Amino acid sequence: RLVVDGANRLDADGNNPIFPVLSALTDAYLVYRPNPLFWIWLGQMALPLDTEGSMTRARLNFADRSVAVAGVRAGRGFAVEGLSVEREPGVVVGASEVPLGSLRLDYRFALTNGNGPNQVGNDNDLLAYSTRFGVGFLDHLRLGAGVRSNSRTVGQLPNENRETLTTFFADLRFLISGLDFLSQVMWRQTNFDDTQGEPDSAMGWTAWLVLDRPFF
Repeated sequence: RLVVDGANRLDADGNNPIFPVLSALTDAYLVYRPNPLFWIWLGQMALPLDTEGSMTRARLNFADRSVAVAGVRAGRGFAVEGLSVEREPGVVVGASEVPLGSLRLDYRFALTNGNGPNQVGNDNDLLAYSTRFGVGFLDHLRLGAGVRSNSRTVGQLPNENRETLTTFFADLRFLISGLDFLSQVMWRQTNFDDTQGEPDSAMGWTAWLVLDRPFF
């Protein structure tokens, strides 16, 4: 099965009202499922990390993702980078929903370019590593954790510097009878490998409580 889902307006400078409207891929990947215990995803897709960041908009309870996940774009307030990760091209192996009686297991490992979506090349010769492990009970309870490491190169030649971002994710989700509760925490540390500066850390927490139930 080939899934190609696109047509996305590229973000422009928040202070510039004139910008081109282009098309860009959102998801474009192949999935091979030889058995329920081992799948392979190849292409550009959401990474196996936090629950909210990897959820498609069709399943999202709100109009947009939380500030902790998506950050604040230029022109919408004090610009800040989100702690979640955008889609990236690469390969993911594992399985997301393994039924073992009443339990559901999630174990996935990803190798990606670490340079964001719609980028054929990388900013250096190093890949980004992402992994997630989770366990659930039927369709009611989900508990998961993930970690990501990405060594990236920033700046312009000849003043390029390398920095390593390490991010940890943990989340708990509870669904029953129209009630949807999610709590997730994200923590990221940035180490400046070349300049030997002091590490920079950031943390975000998101919670939602939704009741979606017909009353009549």
